[in-house]
Amino acid sequence: MILPGGSGIPQWYQPVPPEFAGRVRSRCTTVGVPVVLADVVFGVLVVVLRDVPSTSYHLFHTGAVGAGVLSAFFSSLVGFTLAGSRSYARGDRLNMTGLGIARRTSLAMWVFSVVCTAIGWSITFMTLLRPARAPTLGGGVVAYAALLAAPPLVGLVAVAVTRSLAPRSSR
Repeated sequence: MILPGGSGIPQWYQPVPPEFAGRVRSRCTTVGVPVVLADVVFGVLVVVLRDVPSTSYHLFHTGAVGAGVLSAFFSSLVGFTLAGSRSYARGDRLNMTGLGIARRTSLAMWVFSVVCTAIGWSITFMTLLRPARAPTLGGGVVAYAALLAAPPLVGLVAVAVTRSLAPRSSR
C-alpha cells in the first residue's frame, strides 16, 4: 500500500498515550462482550416468557414477541460494534475514522432497538384495549414490558462507552 507523505502512518491514526490505547482496548472488551451476552439472554427470555402476560392469547402478541427479539438483536449489534472497536487502538495510535464509524453505527443500532421496543410496547398495550377477553394490566404485562425495555437500556450503556472512546480533543 502506498501512503501519501511518506510518513508510514495513515493520517486517520491519531497519536495517543499507550495507556489510553490500552484503556480503549480493555473497555471495548469488558463492556462489549457482556452486552452481547445479556442481549442474547434477553432475546431468549422474550421468547420463553411469551405466555406470561394476560395479552398472550391475542394474535398480535406474536408481533410483540418478534419486536422484542429484534430489539435484543439490534442491541446486541451495539455490543458487537463496541467489542470490535478494540481493533481501532493499536500501540500508541487510535484510528479516528474507525471510531467515528463505530460511534455512528452503535447509535443507529440503538435507535432501531428503541423503535422495536416501542412497537412491542404498543402492541402489548393495544391488546389490553380489545374487549374480546378483557385482559388486565397485571404483573405479567408489566414484567413483560420491562423485559422488552431491557435490551435498549443495556445497549445505551454500550453506546455511551462507544461515544467516550475518542480523546477529548478530537470530538
